Amino acid sequence: MSNMFLTIIAAGIGAIARDMVSEIMDGNSKFGTNGIKFVNYTGAFLMGVAAQIFLLNSSIYTLVTAGFLGGFTTFSTFALHQFRLLEDKDFSRFLKYTGQTFFFTLILFALGMIIGGIF
Repeated sequence: MSNMFLTIIAAGIGAIARDMVSEIMDGNSKFGTNGIKFVNYTGAFLMGVAAQIFLLNSSIYTLVTAGFLGGFTTFSTFALHQFRLLEDKDFSRFLKYTGQTFFFTLILFALGMIIGGIF
């Protein structure tokens, strides 16, 4: 039960960190995507590192991945931004945002796996 509680706390800390990063990067922008891209890129990289380093210790792995990184990264906000771009008929920005996010999160996850494997 204590591991579940710690994971919940870690997720809350991750969500607070995400909000702070988004606010710093996007300010009061009506539709800022830089903060969300940054947290998703960073989260993908850290997930790769964590997958390599903590896989043998499932308690820490769950705390870091499902907890902190689960709260820090956000697919739902990414989807909301995509929807708003489509709603505004901004197709070129939609394609750029979607393509960049999928491409860079995959690349950064792989890089994290490589770096995590070194440790």
